[in-house]
Amino acid sequence: MCEPGEDCGKRDSRPNPLSAFANLRGTGLPWHRVLSLMATNNWRKLRTAQNCCGNYGAPGC
Repeated sequence: MCEPGEDCGKRDSRPNPLSAFANLRGTGLPWHRVLSLMATNNWRKLRTAQNCCGNYGAPGC
């Protein structure tokens, strides 16, 4: 996953499923809030046709 300020162009741009699960477990939020954030962030990615929604480390990004 790309962190803010990193040069992401040199990295593999494919999403990593292990990073996604780590983001879900590490939030500390209730499951319904995590699902809501995932849906919102995935909608942003679909709408902009990009791999990241801009909310680095958030569920679904």
